[in-house]
Amino acid sequence: MSRSCLARSSSSPSIATSPSSKEWAKRADRWLIEYSTPYKGIVKPQYKFPDATGYVRGLYRMPGVTEEFVKVIEQTFFKKVDDQAAYAHQRQLQRGKMTPRMREAWTLFVLSILMRSPKAVADTFEKFTEDLQEQWEHAKKQWTIDFPNEPPLGDHNPGMARQYALIQLRRFIANDAIGMLIHSMTWVCLDLTKYRYRLLTSDRPVVMTNGLGYVDSHLAMPLSPTMLFVAATTQQGMDSIKAIPIRDLVYSCNKQLVQRAVKYVWAHDHSQEALILGQMSADAASDPSIFSSQDGPILGKELTPLAKKLSV
Repeated sequence: MSRSCLARSSSSPSIATSPSSKEWAKRADRWLIEYSTPYKGIVKPQYKFPDATGYVRGLYRMPGVTEEFVKVIEQTFFKKVDDQAAYAHQRQLQRGKMTPRMREAWTLFVLSILMRSPKAVADTFEKFTEDLQEQWEHAKKQWTIDFPNEPPLGDHNPGMARQYALIQLRRFIANDAIGMLIHSMTWVCLDLTKYRYRLLTSDRPVVMTNGLGYVDSHLAMPLSPTMLFVAATTQQGMDSIKAIPIRDLVYSCNKQLVQRAVKYVWAHDHSQEALILGQMSADAASDPSIFSSQDGPILGKELTPLAKKLSV
């Protein structure tokens, strides 16, 4: 498909999925290709500047959550997470050694990416708000019994409940124990320049097939069309990944990113267009937890000692 067949868009900047979107822009004109499904699942490609790519506008703007509160959360936490991770991202592209602070920033960023998918955010709101009204009514009755001379409690406030859920999402992302599941893994940045096909990225850019915390866990995230961040629980697991032919590694990573994309896939060129048009969002409903199961660790899979503590 030629460039003339693509519509140009100048949508306003919105929530970014990673500090690396500019890496997918074509070096000649600074455009990248954004694939989305704006109408009945039909995949539509558009040329865009990196700053005009969108994740989900108003990702945290749930009914009842004030604009001011959302801005505070975005500016005081999520923006800082992204900004600090940008330094670690550039260091990895340069094949340099990350400082302990950069490693911590990158750990927090990867965990935040796992928790900032539209489904993850929606699930967090549902989990922390589904029973709050019933609990509040019970608390009101108990209050009148325990404190009969005090003014009664007011009615349940859904907006406050949603704000609380957003705070809990932030606390979960910043949880040091959970972050250690990623921080303690073996990391490497693979240079895939020699392979003619390029890596894609999407609004769910982390490939995590086995969840976190297992002895055989691993994850990957494209840093650019030719650089891939990989983390594995053990050195043996990392060696197994490095032994995979580059062709198979790129294809597997791209396929999972495309299939699990919620709404957006970004590409450096058209070389992967058949894959994107044919399989985009095919597995978008799948959104595994850190243990790859909403009910807890998968039976029969060995957890690391740290993960065992978290799963109790």
